[in-house]
Amino acid sequence: MNTTFFIIIVFLSSLGLLYFFNLTQDIFFYDSEDFKEYYDFKIVPLYEHIENVEYLVRKHELRNKNKKDSSKTELIFLDINANTETKTILKKMQERYNFKICTKKEIYAIIENKLKNLNF
Repeated sequence: MNTTFFIIIVFLSSLGLLYFFNLTQDIFFYDSEDFKEYYDFKIVPLYEHIENVEYLVRKHELRNKNKKDSSKTELIFLDINANTETKTILKKMQERYNFKICTKKEIYAIIENKLKNLNF
């Protein structure tokens, strides 16, 4: 009886520690505050098959949800040579989430417009 109780306590304690580390990971691995005023978009290159593309979109949206409007970042997928499965997943997710899928020529135009809007 005592060993069963001890195993349950150890198991619940380890779950509590894992949950605590999960909650605090954003503090340690969050985007650096040094660059907040210098960028407002993130570019993700798409080569062939991206296994975690859905996770990337949802993680970005979750982080943007907690930010003020002025510090929100724009997510841009750069289609270099993505396969049809990745493109299909992104097209379906684009209906719900706010991000862009661009080619190389389109990304140059976006960066050029961003640079024009900066105040030096």
